[in-house]
Amino acid sequence: MRLGVVTPLANEEHSVTELLDRTLAQLSADDRVFCVLDRVSKDRTRDLVSERAGCDPRVVLVWAPENRCVVDAYFRGYRTALAAGCRWVLEMDGGLSHQPEEIPQFIRAMEQGYDYVGGCRFMPAGGYSGPWSRYLISRGGGVLSNLLLGTHMRDMTGGFECFSRRALEAVLARGVRSRAHFFQTEIKVLMHQFTWTEVPIHYRNPSKSVGTASLKEAFRNLWELVRENRGTVTSGSAAPPRVPARPRAATVPPPVPGASAPGLVAVLTTIQPPTACVEKLGASLAAAGAGLIVIGDKKGPTQFEQAGAEFVPLARQHELPFQLARLLPTGHYARKNLGYLLALRRGAACIYETDDDNAPNEHWQPRGVVARAQAVAPRVWMNAYRAFTTENIWPRGLPLDRVADPASGAHDPATPLADYHCPIQQGLADGAPDVDAVWRLVLDRPFEFRRGPSVWLPPGTWCPFNSQTTWWWPEAYPLLYLPSYCSFRMTDIWRSFVAQRCLWELGHGLVFHAAEATQDRNPHNLMRDFKDEIPGYTQNDAIVARLSNLSLTAGRGAVADNLVRCYEALTATGIFPRDELPLVRGWVEDVQAASAVPMTRAA
Repeated sequence: MRLGVVTPLANEEHSVTELLDRTLAQLSADDRVFCVLDRVSKDRTRDLVSERAGCDPRVVLVWAPENRCVVDAYFRGYRTALAAGCRWVLEMDGGLSHQPEEIPQFIRAMEQGYDYVGGCRFMPAGGYSGPWSRYLISRGGGVLSNLLLGTHMRDMTGGFECFSRRALEAVLARGVRSRAHFFQTEIKVLMHQFTWTEVPIHYRNPSKSVGTASLKEAFRNLWELVRENRGTVTSGSAAPPRVPARPRAATVPPPVPGASAPGLVAVLTTIQPPTACVEKLGASLAAAGAGLIVIGDKKGPTQFEQAGAEFVPLARQHELPFQLARLLPTGHYARKNLGYLLALRRGAACIYETDDDNAPNEHWQPRGVVARAQAVAPRVWMNAYRAFTTENIWPRGLPLDRVADPASGAHDPATPLADYHCPIQQGLADGAPDVDAVWRLVLDRPFEFRRGPSVWLPPGTWCPFNSQTTWWWPEAYPLLYLPSYCSFRMTDIWRSFVAQRCLWELGHGLVFHAAEATQDRNPHNLMRDFKDEIPGYTQNDAIVARLSNLSLTAGRGAVADNLVRCYEALTATGIFPRDELPLVRGWVEDVQAASAVPMTRAA
């Protein structure tokens, strides 16, 4: 895909049709317009964009109810465009202050090899039409920024601009401090580290005033940029501005180490008698007053001698009152879904899932839905492992072309801690961490992550997570579903992409914790693993692109419907066969039925 045009919209029902008509007239069949809307828009703009998207595939509606400010809207659009595979990303105003007919000159400049092309109102052939007060603020702000920061662009405050992939990924990796329009200046400072040029534009009909609060924020952030970047812009070593943590209100305190967790139920699946790892898990669960459900399969024992464990062999599974008991294939990891349903039926307040070759370490403890963590800067892909090591390692499911990208693992360890409401949390494992077959074939060795603060990935930032030491809370229970019609090595990874996309509609991000388990890995045929992972190597980017562009509904009541819509979309694009959909719909009905049963605890 060549060009993605990102345009946040809010209450533009009277002009959005003209905007799309004029913009699409400048684009090729391979380009896209990403219209970002959120709850600020109260009129019919979303409906009009949705209708246009239904008849023109170049129009993409990006519904982002999690947005808190205009910066969130732009960054959500950036991430969506990059995830869709766009080579260049152009941003423009949604109210026709920017002229779509000037898009071709940005394209011509990008074709010359520039990483960044900025639209300039204050150069020959450029123009400005609007109140003089706004002109003085924009022009004066640019002059002041260049004077104090040592930058050289003639327009340091405009928002009609085009980025290469690598330039925009640097923006997402570093983030911005401002939560208002000064973020454009922060970006332009960073762009001085890339090849850049400016083209003349005509800016028309801006709003008549700039709020006092916005001006104060601009001056405050300009001063912070001066402190960070003085003398460094031309040397290419500008200190990265930071995105401040935006904690959600924490209503439940984090758990006290060693405290009991009587509502906790652990779930695993196995084809062997109790391992040493399972015995250690059982001891940790017993100390916390928690239950354990073990799901068998056609291979493996008919009995499971483990104190405190409820073992469900295949013969008993067929008697369970769940549609999935009859629909799930045997000999597949997805039979673990039955364990989740049994945990729901027993009124689990939290579900901890793991495998029979993972043992809790000395740091393992029952967790709470509120996690204290450092926020990572928004980006498309995050290698969460790099927050806990400087060595070359990546989680299974991370696209291979992101492994060598330093932006994917960048994280500022000085980021302040904050409390985040996170109904899905992933713990790391030492010993034999969860990695792909490529890492094991080339770099395999015993591995230990360093201890460090947990990290929170904001909505819009992807990272695969697994099913080996993962915590779930009730509002995310419908997202536990493991698909059946994919390989064993992809079922939990592809689930993680669907779960993250639906999680964002709840306004929540994902948390990764430092290692809380040690994996004594069961024997694997690595070449077979590699073969089973090929669908992920070749399709993970396409999956997240499709999910990023999907319009879902915000709120807890829509979680199950959003899950179904995600699988319908992935089925329509050929990721899953249509045979997957009856299982997804059966799962949703089973979850609803299991959640309605009076609460009892697993033995």
